[in-house]
Amino acid sequence: MTHPDGTIPMDLFVCISTTCPIFYWLAESLVIYSLEYSMKDNSWFRVVISIPVICFLLSFAYVAQHDGNTVQEFLGFRRSFSILRSKVKRADKSHVVLLTDFSYIRGGGVQDFDVITNLTIGGNQNLVLSVTPQHVTWVPQEPGSVVDFCNAKNSENTMGCEAAGRSNFYKAAGNTRTDGFSFDESYLDVSINETATGYWVEDTITADGIDVRLQFGVALQWHTSPILGLGIQPVNQNRRRPGYLDALKQQGKITGRFCSLYNHMTPNTTGEIVLGGVDASKFQGRLAVWDRMGIPGEIDAPSVRISNGTGRFKGPYENLGKPLAIVDPLARSLFIPGNMYTELITTLDAYGLQKNEFNNLALPCDRNYSPDDFLELSFNELVIKIEFNHLKGIKFNNSLGLCELSVFPTERVLNITKQWSFVLGGPFFRAAYTVLGVETNITGIGVLNPSPVGRDIIELGGSFGTSLDEIQGGSSPPPSTTAGSGRALSSGGIAGVVIAVVFVLVAALGAVFFIRRKRKSIPDIPSPEGYPSELSPNVRPTSELEAKVAVPVSHELPVYLATYELEAEARR
Repeated sequence: MTHPDGTIPMDLFVCISTTCPIFYWLAESLVIYSLEYSMKDNSWFRVVISIPVICFLLSFAYVAQHDGNTVQEFLGFRRSFSILRSKVKRADKSHVVLLTDFSYIRGGGVQDFDVITNLTIGGNQNLVLSVTPQHVTWVPQEPGSVVDFCNAKNSENTMGCEAAGRSNFYKAAGNTRTDGFSFDESYLDVSINETATGYWVEDTITADGIDVRLQFGVALQWHTSPILGLGIQPVNQNRRRPGYLDALKQQGKITGRFCSLYNHMTPNTTGEIVLGGVDASKFQGRLAVWDRMGIPGEIDAPSVRISNGTGRFKGPYENLGKPLAIVDPLARSLFIPGNMYTELITTLDAYGLQKNEFNNLALPCDRNYSPDDFLELSFNELVIKIEFNHLKGIKFNNSLGLCELSVFPTERVLNITKQWSFVLGGPFFRAAYTVLGVETNITGIGVLNPSPVGRDIIELGGSFGTSLDEIQGGSSPPPSTTAGSGRALSSGGIAGVVIAVVFVLVAALGAVFFIRRKRKSIPDIPSPEGYPSELSPNVRPTSELEAKVAVPVSHELPVYLATYELEAEARR
């Protein structure tokens, strides 16, 4: 019996997880007992019956406990309790799934990208907020009259209504106002006034059925989009007012401060951000992991090659900067060292690269390129392939039908000899699944699964938390099978069944052969006439004759400053 999403209910999980070792012990004992007992009365029927039963017990135990692991783990009887336990659909769910949309339009008259999600505040108010890695959350207060507020001959109100028209207004009735609230992102670009001012309140925010009390700003005046601050990166931190991720952890809603990103920057696609866990169905193979780095998202710089569909690669190229990269959930573009950028632009000339009316490089929006045309980023064994199709960014309302190229040289925004050589954003997230952990500044990256089936969320952190490098991702589904064919065993389950059957059969046959040979070596001594039957050697204790079967048991510049500087440059 499973839940609709394929997870195991708690009662069945307890039964399986506690009895699997008993199944192993029971199966081994049955091998010994059934063979010894059958020899006593020459009942070969018991042997024939016991072997299939033993095979079933071992196979079930292996599939329940080791599905998805290796054959070596089966032979060593290694327990995988933590991973199995993390997959259980528990009554006290310890993760939050934010469904996201990649929106192109933002208030204030500025066209931009925003990752947005739906939340409920105060139990009955639905708001749509932009998701950011910083710590501050704020919402716009509902004015006394929305019509009068938005129709006023006031450019400030007009900009605010554009933003609030998408997010909705917040009614602060019944909440106690605390200190004054002030939010300012104008330092990112002095030409754009991105501020909000008002007061702080505390209220309940609900997402994915999980409630948490959070202190957030209520803006009376604002010039930018309202935001949900996850609190992944050290920007706008306030120890008195934790970010959303910190609040979830402090109030016991999640066991670890982890954030997993899937397709959150893919247009016209519902993305997912998992807080407190990782969705193993959304990536393939295992994750490459970097732990105890400077900040979450910092990793070793990749090796870069370019494929133009001919089967030959250009590169790898020398990295003249610091051998570090940063994965930035806020960055809408990909930043690579200048020498690599130049090679990429040269390659893209043959793909219709040109400049739009804003004098920025762009590709035809309606042209589809082969999957064999890609930018390859290699992190030792992990290889991420970013297709040229995914390098096409925002499509402005223009008559040329061009989409801006979402790749820039890192030198335009960073000193690559002192900071990072790469800023991985935008197109990178369309090819890679990313996990960011706050506790130890850990980052996990895997190959994105383009066609996942359902969810397989493994919760991270806490006493039974699973290590990132232990998690095995899913794979793309095979071609459709006959309807009603049911769920097939994984490769690990099939291997377990086969090995269990072979192991038991070989052990049983070997034991039978050894016992029969031992019995034949003992001469049959006839009893003399009148010999007491109770002393007859033919009926003396078999323990003297039978063989016993032995069964072996530092970061000077916040990354957001870097990425926003570039995007600001594109707006000017």
